[in-house]
Amino acid sequence: MKQLGMARPVFLPQDLPFYCQYPLDRRAELRRNNEQLSKLRSLPTARVLPVMKDKVLVKRATAPLAPGQASLQAVYLESAASVLASDHIAAGSPSVFLGVDPRQGTPYFAAEVSQVAGVASALATANGAEWRSARLAGPELDSGEASLLAVGSSLMQWHGAAQFSSRTGSAMAASPGGHSRKCGSSGSNEYPRLDTAVIMLVTCGEYCLLGRKPEWPQDRYSTLAGFVEVGEPLEVTVVREVAEESGVTTQLGSVRYEASQPWPFPRSLMIGFNGRSAAIAVGILPAEVESVMLPLLQPPVAQADELADVRWFHRDFLMASILTPAVAPVSGTDGSGAGSSGGGTVPIPGHSSFNIPGSYSLAHRLITKWLGVSASAVLGTSLDGMSGQAPENIAASRSGSEQPGHKQQSALLSFPTVSLDDGTFKYVLLRVTDPSGAGGALALGKKLGLEVRELGGGRITHDAAARKARVYGYSAAFGAAPHELSQAILRRHLPLYDDVTVSYEGY
Repeated sequence: MKQLGMARPVFLPQDLPFYCQYPLDRRAELRRNNEQLSKLRSLPTARVLPVMKDKVLVKRATAPLAPGQASLQAVYLESAASVLASDHIAAGSPSVFLGVDPRQGTPYFAAEVSQVAGVASALATANGAEWRSARLAGPELDSGEASLLAVGSSLMQWHGAAQFSSRTGSAMAASPGGHSRKCGSSGSNEYPRLDTAVIMLVTCGEYCLLGRKPEWPQDRYSTLAGFVEVGEPLEVTVVREVAEESGVTTQLGSVRYEASQPWPFPRSLMIGFNGRSAAIAVGILPAEVESVMLPLLQPPVAQADELADVRWFHRDFLMASILTPAVAPVSGTDGSGAGSSGGGTVPIPGHSSFNIPGSYSLAHRLITKWLGVSASAVLGTSLDGMSGQAPENIAASRSGSEQPGHKQQSALLSFPTVSLDDGTFKYVLLRVTDPSGAGGALALGKKLGLEVRELGGGRITHDAAARKARVYGYSAAFGAAPHELSQAILRRHLPLYDDVTVSYEGY
């Protein structure tokens, strides 16, 4: 027996979420036709996906890899009939019919590997492979193979957990195709359960709401998510879950479906939505200041048993985050794609290990679509924008549209909105416009060939390690800056800082 790769069918659309790229024709009409299934199993080209509980057999890809290509490949066992009859397969294991490769006509089955000592390790050694959780291996596989392995693993786990009827307690037997089980006493069929969950990106102006679970590493953030309750519409679930996890009120009428993705680890379906939070009403402020300080966001409060932290992140910060080159992919752990040790994550220099979910997750799709960033840009483009202790070369505040993906064609895009060192130093608050007159941008920094108006100054004490900043005092040359405005700019670009204070005392 040897490993055989599976070519990606050319008909698969490229814009579907990662785990939606199932590569086989499921041929559901054959699942109860024992005669046809026997013929398919007897074909010399028929292949078996070996499964050991939630684990599958994978090996390192041998071909040179381009950025974003799969680094793992699945291992299948050829000659399905002989494999399924061998001692390698657990006694009584159903052979689950996964479908047929529409291009090559190759049928695929899944089966549970024997628990007899040494069998699983011998299979791995013989194929130069290793056993790995389908969930953890997924981000390093081609999306088609990841989808196939996820389905095979999920179905085999269901068979292991559904030995007896939940209604009668009688033993159940698998159907010929392995997609249902029949009760021995009542003759009724039971099917795999699906746990439906919503996952949502809530926005307010140029900000979006992201949270972090207690079991995740510090500085990993993702979209909020939660399970649908009995009798509950999906849109209402979105509003309820956001309120429960963060205390933020979402406008029900703003909730819009975006995409769905199976997350069969072991049996969830993630349904993605966008929604908007209403801003808190504010008093009259100068129009120039409003572009930076508004909206006044609803203060989120993390529900203790759900999230370790939840906060608003500005579009500019996230743009710089996801366009920073990704580190070596490590696996995710849930529907958001965030996990205990990485997973296609994007760390930000100067901001510890801040990262968002990898491209295999629906959370990644929701965030990047709102930002107007393509997957290729995330995988291969660098915006050298978060070096040192603070963001650098981030686009200055927009004076135009707030629509996702809006790009202001101006020299302002190369101007650093926030430029900080560690320690205590003088600062100047500037209003920057380009030579054409476009502007309305407010920035902290120095002149870079743009028209600059000094709005005042003072001092900043910045402690990057403690994530603290204090804005205070005045400038002998320019007078006191409106420090509340400087504070708002800093909070926009330093969202992980909880302590950014203002005082007009001192010099």
